[in-house]
Amino acid sequence: MFLKKAKINGFGKLIDRQFNFTPGMNIVFGPNESGKTTLARFILYTLSNPSNEALKYKPWNGEEFGGLLETSEGTFVFGETSEQKQDKDFLESIAFLMEDDELESLKIDKSIIESSLKKKSEKTEMGRIIKGVMKGLEEFQIDKCVNKISSDLNDVKAEIEKVKSIIVVRNKLYLEKNDISKRLEKAHDELENLQVELENLRKKKKEELKNEITKVQMKIDEIKSKLSKLSWVERIDQNVVFEIYGLIKKIDNVKEEIDKLEEEEKSLVEIINTKDNEINSKLKLLGATSEKDLESISLRLKHLSLLSKMYGEGISQTEEEEPLWHIFIQDPSIIERAEDEEQKYQEIKNAIEKEKIDIQNQIEKLEGSAKYSKDLSILSGIAGVVLLALGLLFNKIALFMYLPSVLFLGFAVLLLLKSRNNISKLSVLQERLMEIMMHRVEQPQVWKLLGQYGVKNIRDLRKKYSEFLEWKAANVEKQKKIIELKEIEQEIIKELSKFNVNGYAQMVVSAVENLQRTFNEVQELIYEKETLERKLTQVRGEYVSKQKELNLLHNHLEESLKTNGVSKQDIENYRTDFENYLKLKSELSENITTLKDLENNLENEDLDRDIHSYKLSVENQIKIINELEQMYQDICKKIEENSVNKELLSELLVRKDELEFKLSLINLIGSYIPRLFEHLKDSYSKFVESYYKNFSDEFIKFFNYVSGQTKNFFVTPELSVKILVEGDLKDPSEYLSGSTKDLLIFGIKNALYKSFYDGNIPLVIDNTLIRFDDERLKRICEYLKEESNYRQIILLTSDKRIIKHFDKNTNVLYLEG
Repeated sequence: MFLKKAKINGFGKLIDRQFNFTPGMNIVFGPNESGKTTLARFILYTLSNPSNEALKYKPWNGEEFGGLLETSEGTFVFGETSEQKQDKDFLESIAFLMEDDELESLKIDKSIIESSLKKKSEKTEMGRIIKGVMKGLEEFQIDKCVNKISSDLNDVKAEIEKVKSIIVVRNKLYLEKNDISKRLEKAHDELENLQVELENLRKKKKEELKNEITKVQMKIDEIKSKLSKLSWVERIDQNVVFEIYGLIKKIDNVKEEIDKLEEEEKSLVEIINTKDNEINSKLKLLGATSEKDLESISLRLKHLSLLSKMYGEGISQTEEEEPLWHIFIQDPSIIERAEDEEQKYQEIKNAIEKEKIDIQNQIEKLEGSAKYSKDLSILSGIAGVVLLALGLLFNKIALFMYLPSVLFLGFAVLLLLKSRNNISKLSVLQERLMEIMMHRVEQPQVWKLLGQYGVKNIRDLRKKYSEFLEWKAANVEKQKKIIELKEIEQEIIKELSKFNVNGYAQMVVSAVENLQRTFNEVQELIYEKETLERKLTQVRGEYVSKQKELNLLHNHLEESLKTNGVSKQDIENYRTDFENYLKLKSELSENITTLKDLENNLENEDLDRDIHSYKLSVENQIKIINELEQMYQDICKKIEENSVNKELLSELLVRKDELEFKLSLINLIGSYIPRLFEHLKDSYSKFVESYYKNFSDEFIKFFNYVSGQTKNFFVTPELSVKILVEGDLKDPSEYLSGSTKDLLIFGIKNALYKSFYDGNIPLVIDNTLIRFDDERLKRICEYLKEESNYRQIILLTSDKRIIKHFDKNTNVLYLEG
């Protein structure tokens, strides 16, 4: 609850005054004797029931005494008694801090506290129920009540059973009636559906039969037409046909064999040519021009093999410490040669990369040009077509339209040709770019050779050559043997040069082995070639023989065809045509039979099984409907014979429910009454014990916050505040200052409000903060700001310091002195 307006007709010195309040914080500022305490007393006496103490504020000059308060819960009139109003002492204890309050005279009425606790406990529905039950339990005799209700309940049940037996019979009859009604309705629907389906089936079958007759008649005409075309197969003898057909098959088989021989001859010629090419290429490797030179080549290879064997044995005896030294010995100028080949390799790579970039630039230009030409040609073509269409639509300006149309279309053709020319050039450039990208520049041969010995660049080669010179100076004796081997090697290289083979020292032995291997391969190829040539001669002989056989068969076939007056195509198609002829005759017979059956079915609908079945179903359904209608009439008569008094049954059921509810409720109450008493007693005891702790916690929290220091205060179960001095609990009024006493009064009333009051009531403060120093005043103002969020506060003061602690939004009312 919060106050909205205080309207005072006459109360003390306040005559015909009105004060408007807002929720939250309200400050009434005025000097001493301006009527602040009078306003606080008016609020107290108006919110409480009438009291003789208020008479001392009756105006002397005979003005109207009283007024009213408008609140969020209604209007409170001064001097009127109302259930909404509170006890004055209770309001003073929790909601009013008056200037004349003294700690010594502050007494807490325990009866008011107990009354508040009692109201709290009775606010719940369970509490009110228990109170009512406990009050009526002393006069309530459970046994007599149970016996009386049980007797009445048995009588009612007996009456209900009598009616129930009739209802059971009647319900069964109603169920049977409903079932028969549903079955009868369903039977009528099924009959109607059957009749509709029968009529639809008749129409459908009649249309189908007419369509089938038309189709069969057309099929018969079609078959007769085809038979007339194939009648020729009856006039020719089948034996003659089979004989000529056999000749044709033989000719086809001979042709297949000739084709196979041609393919085999062609394959053999290709293989022989391939062998010739392989032999010639191998002979070139051996330095020979024909197969006649093989004998001399054999002798030279034997000489080379001997030298190679001597060279290999010498090498094994004079093995260098490093295989690379042999390369340096054989080719002292290898460093210069490696540098030259590396330079050429890099120049080729740079040239290829430059060409690749140039081609890519040309491709980009051609793509842009081709796209531009194509788009422009499309626009020009569209313009030409539009002008041509306009010329056709408007005859008067046709001449002026045709000429630009021709120009635009011609320009479009030129642009299209240009675009296609660019696309063809683009395709060539793309192929060239692909060739360049696929091309891989081979690494120089010398670097491939040196890479086998771990030499990757010129720097490594120079380093290895320096190591070789150091080794050479330390191994002079081995040089003689190496010189001898060098002579043998030079002789081998000389002989190899006659075979067009050039190699380095380490390739001598492998070169000789390759030549020997090539010589052996040439001999094998010559043998394979001679074998293939013999087979080719045999195939050609078979081919000539098959050609003669084919000519004889052709002559015999022509004579037979001419004698019997048929063509080759007729003979080839005879079997198919004869089978079709027989098949068509069979189909003609079947269709004639089918046509007769369809005509009979069209004349007599009972021949159709579906229609006949539907007719039987309709007759059966009519019988079922007649039987169900008779059963329905019988059930209705039985229901009329078993009538029930519904009003009597309803009264009996209501009476039975009331008696059963009363009996169960009495039994339940009888078993729970002792436990309810104990539970209520325990709950009340626990609630009374908890308020003391809540009061103590609220008081100490408030005092410590506002005072800024902790005092050894203790709250007794009687809600009196004591202070601990030298180990004893003393009355704080003897040891505290005036402002601290005011703070104690504020804390006690604030704790009482928060502990014992469930509602919301404004806090009225009548100039009790004037004795606080600045620090305590600041803290209590901060507390009041926070508290105003939950409770309306009306602060009446003459202290200007208080106004400074609140913002401009605070409702401030001014009283004049």
